[in-house]
Amino acid sequence: MGGFGTTEGHIDNFDSIGALTTMIANSRIPDGYEAGRFHLLWLGCYIVLTPFKMVSFCGLNRHGGTPPIAPPGSTPLNHAYRLMIVLYPPQSMISQAGRLVLPLASLPHDKLLSLGPEVTSHRYISII
Repeated sequence: MGGFGTTEGHIDNFDSIGALTTMIANSRIPDGYEAGRFHLLWLGCYIVLTPFKMVSFCGLNRHGGTPPIAPPGSTPLNHAYRLMIVLYPPQSMISQAGRLVLPLASLPHDKLLSLGPEVTSHRYISII
């Protein structure tokens, strides 16, 4: 993931070209605060990050955002925060099927249940 909040934005170079990033804003911003904005710089537009706002976009294009801003002349409150949940499609998981072994779940005794290429790749599917 790239830097957030820079004026030039960033590109998520390791995202898959065939999938979208989905971002969920879960804000708890007091009245009078600016909620912050998410900028799709390549489109020349922004989305105000109000509570439970969900945005899907291609992370391979330039994007960025601004933080919540307290009203002029006031000190930011400790309980004013924004939680961003970002679901992004790493190229290594989507475009490299059959080359990776991915953990699916945790098992007892610090073991992992992993999925091998016979489950994660179309290369091993045969029609009988």
